[in-house]
Amino acid sequence: MINSKRGYEFSFSWLFAIFIGAVVIFFAIYAASQIVKTKQFEQESIRGKRIGILLTPLETELEQGKFGTLFIPNDDETMLFADCSPPTSSNPFGSQYISTSIKPTFGGEWEPAESQGVQSTFHNKYLFTSHQNITGKEEFYVFSKPFNLPFKIADLTIVWSDQEKYCFDLAGAVPEIREELKELNMTNIFIKGVSVCPEGSINVCFQGSCPIRVHSTPGKGVVEKPSGKNYYIEAIGDDKFALLYAAIFSDPAVYNCQVKRLMAHASELATIYTGKSETISSESPTGCSRPLQDKLRDYKLSAKEIIKDSENPKSIQDENIHSKAQEVENANPPRCRIF
Repeated sequence: MINSKRGYEFSFSWLFAIFIGAVVIFFAIYAASQIVKTKQFEQESIRGKRIGILLTPLETELEQGKFGTLFIPNDDETMLFADCSPPTSSNPFGSQYISTSIKPTFGGEWEPAESQGVQSTFHNKYLFTSHQNITGKEEFYVFSKPFNLPFKIADLTIVWSDQEKYCFDLAGAVPEIREELKELNMTNIFIKGVSVCPEGSINVCFQGSCPIRVHSTPGKGVVEKPSGKNYYIEAIGDDKFALLYAAIFSDPAVYNCQVKRLMAHASELATIYTGKSETISSESPTGCSRPLQDKLRDYKLSAKEIIKDSENPKSIQDENIHSKAQEVENANPPRCRIF
């Protein structure tokens, strides 16, 4: 019997060629993936900067409030990071950081915290969000309100996404809030009794029991949320409820950081107006600005105490900044008005 065995023999040159080919393919795939990651990182960094810039036209001038929509390019699911750092000795006004993370179009798991682009830093923006990062599939919604105490301190920018829906039960709310929410007709904001609140919406009420409950008293109040309490005060003037809206829509950690930044800005403005008042007082034979200077100094001291009190989020009420702001407004007569 004759045994027949067939086989294939590879020379060393063939084996070497296959090995080199595999190595080349591996590095080509690796290089391509790195290029994609670099391009995505660049897009995320640019998008974060653009969002910060696009928020500027939505800030108020003489209006009491503005609503607008930020569209996500190409419907790329995007996570918006709105980080806040409180005032420090080296950064006296604190900072607003904005960055994004874009969900990969093809393959790979989305790890937003690790893939976010470069943070863009702003010192004149105050974003209030339900979390430090919110995800939108197509749009983000922006509600901007001026905050006057008694002079304008800043615009408060409240941001939520197309993945967040709020249902307001306005029973027990003051007429100004009821009228404003109905007139603005904001996207993903539903009014119980006026429209049907969709399943999964976050309920907000001014009496009774619900996930976000507003307890208000004249001049101040508290918003109770599952994540904690946000204490607010009313502003001075016609548009009183800027901080109330911020308290409703934002996480306590975000809210308290931004309040400290607002008080840092208020303190500096008080210094500027004190100097202006002293100049006018020295030039005016009636000395009409002298009472205002004293009130502004008291106001500044209260604002500084709120900044320092990092352990007590209720300090914006404890320091009576609202009553001191009203005293400043009363000491600012029309005949020699400073602001």
